[in-house]
Amino acid sequence: MDAPASASYDVEAYGLVGKVGLGGLDLSDDQRYLYTINLNNRTLVRIDLGSGTNPQAPTTAAGVQEFPLPGGFNCTNGVMRPFAVKFYRNKVYVGAVCTGETETSKTNANLAGYVLVFDAASLSYTGIALTIPLDFQRGNTDGGSNSSIHPLINKWRPWVSNPASATARVADNATNDLVGDPGDPTFVYNPQPMLSGIEFDGDGSMIINFMDRFGHQWGHANYRPDPSKSNQSLFYTAAAGDILRAQLNGNSWVLENNAQFGGVLSSLTSPPSTLVGCNANIGFGPGSGRFYCGMAAIAQSGGRFAHEQTSQGAGVAIAGLGSHINTIMDPLDKIFSGGVRVLSSLNGSKVRAYELYDSGYGTTSPTFGKANGLGDIKALCNNAPIQIGNRVWNDTNNNGTQDPGEPTLAGIPVILKGPGLPPAGTTVTTGTNGEYYFSNASGTNAPGFVYSLTGLTSGGSYSLCFPLTSTTLSLSSKPNQAPGTNADRIDTDPNAAGVISFTLGNAGENNFSYDAGYVSEPCALTLTATPGTCQSATNQYTITGTVNLTAAVAGTATITDGARSTTVTIPAAASSVAYSLTGLTSGTGSHTVTVTLTGCGTATTTYTAPASCTAAPPACCVNILTNGGFESGSFTSNTTLAGLPAMSTNGLALPEWQGFDTPGYWFQLSNTSKAIWLQEAPSNSTAANCARYEIPVSTCWQVGHTYQVCLKAAAFDPSNSAGGSTTFVAEMETPFRSLYSQSLSTNGATNNTISNLNWTTVCFTFIYVAGDNKFFVSVAKGTRANPTIGVVMDDVVIIDKTVCPTCALTLTATPTTCNTATNQYAVSGSISLTSNTSGGTATVTDGAVSVSVPVAASATSVAYSLTGLTSGTGSHTVAVTLTGCGTASTTYAAPASCTVASTPPALAVLVGTPVCNSATNSYTTTGTVSLSNAPAGTLTITDNGAVISTQSLTAGQTSASFSVSGTSNAASHTVVATLTNGVTLTAGTSYTAPASCTVCSLSITTASLPNGQVGVAYSQTITATGGTAPLTYTLSAGTLPAGLNL
Repeated sequence: MDAPASASYDVEAYGLVGKVGLGGLDLSDDQRYLYTINLNNRTLVRIDLGSGTNPQAPTTAAGVQEFPLPGGFNCTNGVMRPFAVKFYRNKVYVGAVCTGETETSKTNANLAGYVLVFDAASLSYTGIALTIPLDFQRGNTDGGSNSSIHPLINKWRPWVSNPASATARVADNATNDLVGDPGDPTFVYNPQPMLSGIEFDGDGSMIINFMDRFGHQWGHANYRPDPSKSNQSLFYTAAAGDILRAQLNGNSWVLENNAQFGGVLSSLTSPPSTLVGCNANIGFGPGSGRFYCGMAAIAQSGGRFAHEQTSQGAGVAIAGLGSHINTIMDPLDKIFSGGVRVLSSLNGSKVRAYELYDSGYGTTSPTFGKANGLGDIKALCNNAPIQIGNRVWNDTNNNGTQDPGEPTLAGIPVILKGPGLPPAGTTVTTGTNGEYYFSNASGTNAPGFVYSLTGLTSGGSYSLCFPLTSTTLSLSSKPNQAPGTNADRIDTDPNAAGVISFTLGNAGENNFSYDAGYVSEPCALTLTATPGTCQSATNQYTITGTVNLTAAVAGTATITDGARSTTVTIPAAASSVAYSLTGLTSGTGSHTVTVTLTGCGTATTTYTAPASCTAAPPACCVNILTNGGFESGSFTSNTTLAGLPAMSTNGLALPEWQGFDTPGYWFQLSNTSKAIWLQEAPSNSTAANCARYEIPVSTCWQVGHTYQVCLKAAAFDPSNSAGGSTTFVAEMETPFRSLYSQSLSTNGATNNTISNLNWTTVCFTFIYVAGDNKFFVSVAKGTRANPTIGVVMDDVVIIDKTVCPTCALTLTATPTTCNTATNQYAVSGSISLTSNTSGGTATVTDGAVSVSVPVAASATSVAYSLTGLTSGTGSHTVAVTLTGCGTASTTYAAPASCTVASTPPALAVLVGTPVCNSATNSYTTTGTVSLSNAPAGTLTITDNGAVISTQSLTAGQTSASFSVSGTSNAASHTVVATLTNGVTLTAGTSYTAPASCTVCSLSITTASLPNGQVGVAYSQTITATGGTAPLTYTLSAGTLPAGLNL
């Protein structure tokens, strides 16, 4: 560097070219991040400059990130080495080559270039944009050299790095690192590819630059890299870089092939067309042609050039120019010079050129002659201006979308706030067309336009502020709700505060999507709710309140508070309407009241229910039993009975219960809960009237009180799969009286097992009288001497109805719409409960469809749903049953049936008009069978009963062709088409044969001619018989004597 014009050996640097230092450099569009390549680590480097407007070098290691190349590349006998970097549309494109640097021969079969894609947002590689095989024939590296070495230097060669191998120049030897020119011992060549530059044209096409590594290794007028540093002869080279183009095709790129792109259209022309380079069919380049002929330098005879690969590896493309600029060797065809050429984007030809240096020949020079003497090119242009804004309009149908015919709004002030603007922002008023715009371009402000906002900063956070009201209009409350793929161009954007927040785009990024819609003042609701006092008789209260409205629309408002609801009529333009809601339960804490009015929306308010005002019932009245489910107990020995698991009859102790009259069993059901089974007593039993289980009377039993008993019961006969029946009974003893009985049947359909019981809910009431001291649940005495059937009992609940509130049910049912795929619907609703002290399992039924719904103790509302109901079945009743709480029902109408009746198949026959053929007195014409909804089958066509066509049809076929023929005799014909496939479809039509037509004939009547004389006319008569006028005659003279003419 101290003597740039002096020759040097460069032994140390020879093998490090492309392997140490930094590769290409590029800035992100916001100029915050600098991207480059660490050639030694083969990594993409991102350097955080902190700001695009005031960049600073990072002060910590966190400001510099490195991203290794992705794996998966099979660089046979070589290494993947990157160099090029290009930031384009939030992606970083990295150019790299497989070097072949460990090849033992000089084959280029394993050389390839790659363009990798790195996502700047996710900081990860996302794929390969382009793969470029590098084994194609290339143009002249140096056409002035000895032609014997052209096959060796007119192609890419593997990378070489050993300076010792560069000391002996051997010509015409493909296994050596250098190729020398036998005609000029001062010239050596060894083209090695480096993918050094990537640019993007205005149509998105990729321009790929390859630099010849050897131009850096050797230089100009330099010594050989001889480790002994003993030879001071000067040597030269011609660097042979390349430029390729890949046309954008959707989201991928198509590499040039014979100077073309497979028919892909380019938007550089109007209308878009296919581009063809100026070196098609040249015999070199990808596909034997190349796009950029404009890089060739120094013309020779035969249309070839001395240097046809002249790129020094760098270029720049500026969208809109229709060309790009590239560093070139001998740009003005002057030897040992360097500069730039402008190359056409339409056909690759040279537009113009500029020489930057001339190194001369035979002496050392500070410039690089035909080697790589120029670095990268960057365009120094003023940033394209930014403009933002668009349209303010009256959204007359209040749908948040700019619809045809909706008027614009002039005179609406819009304020832009953000970096580089006054604290209060900059204001523009919409013009007569409702449009407004802000721009940093130079210009004169006008209605709807503000210019010269030079402080606008790309990447800055800005906001547009719109007034919430304007005269009688209010800002739309439906931002970003327009439909379609281009929704943001036609929607309204301000939020409820009238603000659009956004990040300002990069230079040249105009954004005309910031629209604002205004609507007539909408209907609005508010609501008040005041609870009344608790009524001790019911523990209920009532709320009263007012629905307040602005811009009210007529309709019916629905007011709900939990499971309670009511409706009120809203007149048009009403400002307030009173309401009340009754039957609410006290002591239930916070409540939310909601009002809904179609066209006006929804409003809510909250209040606190008054405290409960009824005395709590005695604990023992709620449920006298604590072991009504038989869950607690123990026993000391088991007795086995087929069909019952975990049984006991001996030594059994169940809290509250006194024991069995033999036989009886305590066992565990399949769901782990326990139950008891009482077997019928034999018909001849003298010990007891029935098998029974006793509940001793306790202090909770009160004389004169009414008690409700509810339980689950099922008949069960473990030895009889055919089923049977028995009777559940309840009794009081001392004095004895029967309280209740109910017949029970087993399920018996297939197999009567303990896991498949036919459970029944049993409920009854009785009055407790003085002297009662034992209560029994029992099974009636049987009618057989050896009965095997009995009653399974579980979940016994006894409630003192005299002092306990009575549990009650109500039910709602709402059907869905009909499902066209199944013609079915579902029903959903809620079960409302009062005085639900015990809970349980509610059963909801609608005809044959039912569902079990768990109900927790004290629950006031439980949801349910039923599915699989058939539409079009009229009125339905939904019923709910809950042990200890009774039954409730409601009705609804099923939705109409929604299945579409299928259209039956049909045939139609059509025959064309027949015409008589005068040559044969016959006819032929075609016909068509039209079909709709036709199944597959065999189609048979007859003419007056004779089969004229048999065809196989496919399902859904719409037509079939046939022909009819016969003698022209004016006869009537009937054509019938029959389609057979399980069922038979028939259709027919008639036609009339054409009338007979005479067959044409021709005759010549000859006469004896006198001796012919020249100049005398003679005649003969030709007569035609039959045929249809007009007739055309054709005569031939044949061979006539001399002097006679026909």
